[in-house]
Amino acid sequence: MNPDDPNEVRQVIKYLRQRFLGKGGFAKCYEVRKLEPIESEEDQEKTWALKVVPKANLTRTKARQKLTSEIKIHRSLQNEYVVRFDRYFEDKENVYIMLDICHNQSLSDLVRRRKRLHEVEARYYIYQLVKACEYIHQKKVIHRDLKLGNLFLTERMGLKVGDFGLAAQVFYPGEKKKTVCGTPNYLAPEVLDANGGHSYEVDYWSIGVILYTMLYGRPPFESQDVKQTYKKIKSVTFSFPEHVQVGPQAKDFIKNCLIANPDDRMNLAEMLQHDFLALTPIPKQIPVSTLVCAPAHAFIKQFALPLVSPSLAAHTPSPTKGSTRQAKRIAQQMQSAPEHNMKLAKTQQLQGGFTDAYNDIQQRRAPSGMYSPLETNRQNSQCENGQIMASARDGTPISAQPKIVQEATPISEFDPLCSTVKKYDDMVQTPMTPIGPMKQNFMQIDVKEP
Repeated sequence: MNPDDPNEVRQVIKYLRQRFLGKGGFAKCYEVRKLEPIESEEDQEKTWALKVVPKANLTRTKARQKLTSEIKIHRSLQNEYVVRFDRYFEDKENVYIMLDICHNQSLSDLVRRRKRLHEVEARYYIYQLVKACEYIHQKKVIHRDLKLGNLFLTERMGLKVGDFGLAAQVFYPGEKKKTVCGTPNYLAPEVLDANGGHSYEVDYWSIGVILYTMLYGRPPFESQDVKQTYKKIKSVTFSFPEHVQVGPQAKDFIKNCLIANPDDRMNLAEMLQHDFLALTPIPKQIPVSTLVCAPAHAFIKQFALPLVSPSLAAHTPSPTKGSTRQAKRIAQQMQSAPEHNMKLAKTQQLQGGFTDAYNDIQQRRAPSGMYSPLETNRQNSQCENGQIMASARDGTPISAQPKIVQEATPISEFDPLCSTVKKYDDMVQTPMTPIGPMKQNFMQIDVKEP
């Protein structure tokens, strides 16, 4: 549309500007509602996220090319894990990009509010992020700016990837991009080395940084000085704080993402087969109450990862969580000496303890003749005679593909807020503050659809 051409047919659409949603380097984003013309019931009720880009910020050729590329790439992507591009238009002052709104803000807001997330929540979000990247990469697009602030949460706590301002189209196999771009804490080493170029693997790196940040509350390479951050990234210098309890599967997942050589980095298919995502079912939905507090223990218990992973047991010591020293000693002996295990378990059975462990070992022999790693449950039950009964869990490999299931218990039982989202809005949402007279909340835009 050419705003200066008087011969063009124009349609005037009025929007009511509501909440301020956020801002970036070149744009601000508002929640808007259509005022007129009202053509359907959806027009009356639906709200959108309207990204407003002032034309004053588009005087440079690179800035115009960047916006054009963002619009072209984003409008070509239609997937359940990607923020939906509705349309775009312009007037004399601004370019407007209309997107589906994600009512529960971003993962950055969630982590800032909660400090850090539980592993069950992290698995839920990382699975959706990996599926989003699968689709985006199939479309020959590299996002290049994956971070918590660009991962948005829907009304039902689903994850959607947005902000394709730095995304790049790959035009031929093996093509390498050489533009140094992204957010410092999330940059991959090859991005900092502009001579070598980068490709899809930068998104794999960012997934590892995102998982670390969700679990520990801060990025792995964060420092006060950006140059120091870059130095840590290039040398892949990071650690796992001991005061935060994170399982071996999550740590191994992160380590396999944060590898300096992009060719050695874990790819998306391998992520879906990793124990962190594949070992136990992933929630199909997560309670809305997690916006302000951790999930209930009953919910976590359904989807928690075991303390021992079959694929990690060969090279990682298997921690045993018995309630007593006797339980720990017996479990260690049962792992170290297979022949002695049977006699020991039988003796304990005669004494009335570890009945489940003995039965499980009898029934589950690995093909090599060795017994699978044994882990006693954290929750032990007390028998009538005062002896402890510990149920056994073996490490027999299961299907590599993640299992997505509905919670066994209705989600409303875990989530007192899910039935009334307004309660959350009252607690954490900032009410809209009018800016000047009411007439300033109206945006009259001359529109010609492209």
